[in-house]
Amino acid sequence: VELGDNIDVLQDVLDKIRKTQRNNYTSVTLNLSNYSQNQIKTMTAFCKNLYDFSFVAKYFYDKNEKRARLTLQTAPAIVNFFNGEWLEWYVFMKLLKHCYENNGLFSCLRNFNIQFANEDKYEVDVFFLLNSRIPVFIECKSGEFRSYIEKYNKMRRRLDIDKDNFLLLVFGISDEQVLGLTKMYDITFVNEKSFIPHVAS
Repeated sequence: VELGDNIDVLQDVLDKIRKTQRNNYTSVTLNLSNYSQNQIKTMTAFCKNLYDFSFVAKYFYDKNEKRARLTLQTAPAIVNFFNGEWLEWYVFMKLLKHCYENNGLFSCLRNFNIQFANEDKYEVDVFFLLNSRIPVFIECKSGEFRSYIEKYNKMRRRLDIDKDNFLLLVFGISDEQVLGLTKMYDITFVNEKSFIPHVAS
């Protein structure tokens, strides 16, 4: 949630970690000298949290040089988290909070598999059942999403879920893209800012 709520500031940290992981290195140095004091505070607090919860093996911040040094964990669960699983958690936790705050009746699952009678399998990122009758499927993409559109079109039809209730959340796309893509395809597109208002409606 911290990462998603502060992504404008933390995007560089996330990108640097992902690039380092892709290149099979474990050491990251963040030069923070071009950021404001508030941005540095947000970035260093996030890095400290990563260390406190063992998402990184080591963390050190040099105030004089304004450089943060991280030693990354190589465990697959941690690599997957930075590779996009953080977005699933973000969506799940924000929707959970929304449901609690609005005293809604709900059930929820994250990252589970559906298997059909013919043994076709689908993985679902986030699923909520609201008021015991309204299913909400949310698939999350923090990178390339276009090649998955037809897969999700078929999945929605096969599950017989209303278009309004089957969401493809694409991180970072504009509201204009959200509207255009939703009109063009058989699923509903949302971004990180519009998914809660959409589900609330």
